[in-house]
Amino acid sequence: MSISFPPKCVTDTNFWIDMDRGQILIAVFSLPCELLAPDVIVGELREPDGRQLVEMGLRSRELPGKQVMEVSRMAQLYRGPGRVDLFALALAKAESAVLLTGDRPLREAAENEGVVVQSTLWVLDQMYSLGLAQPPVLARSLKAMVEEGRRLPRNECERRIKKWSQLSKRRFGR
Repeated sequence: MSISFPPKCVTDTNFWIDMDRGQILIAVFSLPCELLAPDVIVGELREPDGRQLVEMGLRSRELPGKQVMEVSRMAQLYRGPGRVDLFALALAKAESAVLLTGDRPLREAAENEGVVVQSTLWVLDQMYSLGLAQPPVLARSLKAMVEEGRRLPRNECERRIKKWSQLSKRRFGR
């Protein structure tokens, strides 16, 4: 079975915090895509540390003046997303990349700008489908994210945790 995956994915701060809280950062870098983030996001990340993410494979991009002007335009148009998050949107738009975020205001702005958006849960689903992480690892990861108070749809999380826990019991006899 062949799974089509976008060649480039731009990430925001929330995405990396989700992955860190779920203790699944290493698997993220096994995804078959180039992971990008604006330099302002890399610079603001403390936990996880943005510099360490770059060492692991995240590509940091400085936005040229034209894209910074695009951020200013979007900041006037969309009041919900933070300005730094709009740098991720501008980069995704310029790179024709998928934007990975769990931030609802940013997601809505991206959809209005014609940028494809995917969520933390989508990334975990892809890890499962591509065999990059085993079901028990995914279940523990998602449970940790929920317990850490990450803003994820509760019903969707519970459904996945149950599914992956059942798969692990069947596969691993637990």
